[in-house]
Amino acid sequence: MENNSFDVKKMLSASADESASLIAVDIVAAEKKRQSKKTKLIKLGTALFFSAMVLIFMTIAWFSMNRETSTSGMGVKTAGMPFELAVTGDNVGPKSYVQSGTGETATYDSGTEINNMAGAVNVEDGTLGTYTYITDINSGTTSSGSFYSTGGSKEAIKWRLSSPEESNGLGPNSSGKLTFYIVPKQTGTLKVKIKLELEGYSASVSRNENNTFRASNLSKISSGDSHYQSVEYLNNHILFFKDWTGDHEGALAPYYYRSLIENGEYEIEIENCVIDRLVPVTIYWIWPNTYAQLTCIAASNNVANSSSGATTEDASTVASLRNYIINNRADILKSDTDLINLMADSDVVEEETVYSFNASSAATNLEDLSMAYNLADQDIGTDIQYFLLTLTAE
Repeated sequence: MENNSFDVKKMLSASADESASLIAVDIVAAEKKRQSKKTKLIKLGTALFFSAMVLIFMTIAWFSMNRETSTSGMGVKTAGMPFELAVTGDNVGPKSYVQSGTGETATYDSGTEINNMAGAVNVEDGTLGTYTYITDINSGTTSSGSFYSTGGSKEAIKWRLSSPEESNGLGPNSSGKLTFYIVPKQTGTLKVKIKLELEGYSASVSRNENNTFRASNLSKISSGDSHYQSVEYLNNHILFFKDWTGDHEGALAPYYYRSLIENGEYEIEIENCVIDRLVPVTIYWIWPNTYAQLTCIAASNNVANSSSGATTEDASTVASLRNYIINNRADILKSDTDLINLMADSDVVEEETVYSFNASSAATNLEDLSMAYNLADQDIGTDIQYFLLTLTAE
């Protein structure tokens, strides 16, 4: 069978004069605190696309900073493909609004979708249809609803999300989940490979009196551009996981992430597929607020459960996160020097230096490591006004 790919893209926006959100610095064992640093908020929308040879399928959506908010779905239909994709919802994504007048007499136009601006992805609405979808994978319970798909000649559709576009945006400590639907075109078992990657965009952005945004001069930040390192920071500060656990809607218990999607790649396997019965796929994401929370050495709000009572799966996630920051430190920490010796031990194995994370050393040097993490966050908020998250599935 031919190699077919499915790509998902997400776009974020931020005002250049947006008031900053505080990046908290973790408390070390001695309760030592340091000055928190300000970072600009980023507003997020999304797009996804499906490609087979030269065919491209895309969606665009709003992506909220609310951890309970999820995307609605998306859809694709291509001859010979083993699966399609589907989305649902009314939110078409972030818009740019023009304000006329000031004060109580001010008026605002209906807005131009960021997706429709010059320099953006410019995808279509898709074909609306009714599908049966699984509401509970464990029990197999189903329901029916309206979904958008590429259907017929549609090669690109917008990905809707359920969050309000009045959201102030994303920044450190933002988190949530992203759900789309796979529509099997064959029975039995279906395997789908996923790849996640972020693209950064610059734009001229200002805030209107009603807190909406006006944007212009959208331009992709490409490799070799002066601010491309900020795109690398973005790719390594927003993390994706296969699962989370705990109390996500209240404050009764901490919640943690599990199964890091390392290097943005993983494979999902769907068993007992029924043709045209949509299967939800959810990806959980977080922008860790601090270096200590990312590496799970903080006093609270760690990304994963590092307690003595943690499960094997939790412990594996903690280990993955610590290896992740060691292996990607140049694109996570902004520093003139390599800070590896402040957080890891080294050993020589077959003439190659191998590093292992040292939690005690990292805690001792937490101020320097936190500063480097926060400086990278600052560059993201300063240099990137929008970004696209590309999810490729094949």
